[in-house]
Amino acid sequence: MPAHWSELDLIKHFAGSCRIDKKQLIKGIGDDCAVLHPAGDEAWVLTTDMLVDTVHFDTSWHPAFQLGRKCLAVNLSDIAAMGATPHSVMLSVALPDTIETVWLEQWLQGLASMIDEFDCALIGGDTVRGAQLTISITALGTTARNRVILRSTAGPGDTIFVSGYLGSAAAGLLFCRDKAALPAVDEQLKAPFIKRHLDPSPDVFCGSLLAQSGLVTAMQDLSDGLATDLAHIAEQSHLAAIVDAERLPGHPDLAQVCRLLERSPIDLQVAGGDDYHLVFTVKRGAEQELIDYLARHDGPPIYKIGRTEPGSGVHLLHDGESSDIAFRGFQHHGND
Repeated sequence: MPAHWSELDLIKHFAGSCRIDKKQLIKGIGDDCAVLHPAGDEAWVLTTDMLVDTVHFDTSWHPAFQLGRKCLAVNLSDIAAMGATPHSVMLSVALPDTIETVWLEQWLQGLASMIDEFDCALIGGDTVRGAQLTISITALGTTARNRVILRSTAGPGDTIFVSGYLGSAAAGLLFCRDKAALPAVDEQLKAPFIKRHLDPSPDVFCGSLLAQSGLVTAMQDLSDGLATDLAHIAEQSHLAAIVDAERLPGHPDLAQVCRLLERSPIDLQVAGGDDYHLVFTVKRGAEQELIDYLARHDGPPIYKIGRTEPGSGVHLLHDGESSDIAFRGFQHHGND
C-alpha cells in the first residue's frame, strides 16, 4: 500500500473500486455502522474493527482482561453512535506462538464480561496463527428503522454536544506508555485517566436514549478525537462545525494532570482519541427539551460545545482566534 495514503484516502479508494449499493442497504461505507433494513420496521447495524498489537494497544503494559473488554467496547461504541442496541458479535484472531495460555484466558474473560454486560452473544468467527497479535470483531446491533442516526443529517444552526469528558483517555495513554520518563504521580490522581484508556465504557444507553428522543440530527462516536470525529459529521452534512474551547468538558483533575504531563488540556481534548463518548447535533431550540428528556430517563449529563453553520471544516474558537482543526485527530497511515 502506498505509504503516503491516509486512512481516508484508502477508504475512498476501496469505495470507488467496488460495488457499494445493494437492495435493503440503507447506509453503507461512510458511517460508524452499515445499516440494513431486512424487513418490517427493524433495522440492523453492523460494524467491524481490527486491532493490532503495537499499533492499537501494547501487551507489555495493557492488562489482558482490560484489553479483552476494550476490544469489544470499540465496536459497541459504533453501535451506540447509531442509536442502536448491541445484539451479537463475531470474533477473529491471529495469534502468535508467543501468546501464553494464561494471557489468552484473561483476555477472553475480559471479552466475556463485556459481552455479558451489554447482553450480547458470540455467534462465530475465525482463528489463525500469525506473526503479530491481531484481533478483529464484527458486531451487530438492532434498532427501529426510523431511529437510526447518521453522520450526514445535521442541519445549519444545530447545537453540538458531547456525552462525556474529553481528553481523559489521551492522558491515560501518556501515563501508560511513557511512565518511565514521567515524574512520580499519585496513583489515585492517575487512576481515572488510566482506566478511561485501558477499559472504556461505551455510551450505549445514552445513544439509545438520544435516538428515542427524536431530537438528535446526527451522531458519531469519539474514537479518533473530536477534531477528526466531528469533521466526519461536518463533511457528510456539508456544514461547518464551530467549537468553543472554553466549553470543552474535562475531568476535574485534567488541568493538574496536564501540567504534570507538560501537555495542553485543549490539545488532548481536541486531538486525543479513545474516549468513546458520543458527539452529536441537536435541533435548533431543542437543547433544553433534550436535557429534560435525558433527566427523566436517568440519562447521563451532556455538554454543549458549539454549533453548526453553513460552510465547511471544524473551527476551534480559542482566545479570540479561530483555527480549522478538521481531521487533526488520530488517523491510520499518517496524519498528512
